[in-house]
Amino acid sequence: MKDVDEVTQIVEKSGKTGVVYIGGGVPKNFIQQTEVIASILGMQIGGHDYAIQYTTDAPHWGGLSGCTFDEAVSWGKIASQAKKVQVFVDATIALPIVAHALYEKCRELKRNAPIFNWDGPEGLDIDYRE
Repeated sequence: MKDVDEVTQIVEKSGKTGVVYIGGGVPKNFIQQTEVIASILGMQIGGHDYAIQYTTDAPHWGGLSGCTFDEAVSWGKIASQAKKVQVFVDATIALPIVAHALYEKCRELKRNAPIFNWDGPEGLDIDYRE
C-alpha cells in the first residue's frame, strides 16, 4: 500500500508526467493506477501527458498488455490530449536502438535528477536542483 501511495504522490506533485511501458501486465497497471487513485483521493490531475509503449501484444486479444491508449484515456489514466505512441515490436530489438538514439541526441545535456524528500509535513517534496 505504501508504494502505491508514494508513486501516486510523485504523480500528484509533478507538473507533467509521462510513462514508458515495456510490455504490459502488472507493471503497466501499477503506473496507470496512479491517476485513478489520485482521482479517488479527490485530486483531478487529468492523466499522464506522454505515453510510449513497446509491446508484442495486439489489442484484439483483450489483455492489458495490448490494450490501446484509447482505453487508458477512457479511464483518465492518460490525458486525452497526451502525446502517445504504441510500437508493436519486440522490446529486446527496440530498446537498444531507442537507447542509443537518445544517448546520441542527449549526451551533451546536463540535467540533475530530482531529489525526493518524504520527511516533510505535507508528505513528498520534490526538489529539482540545478
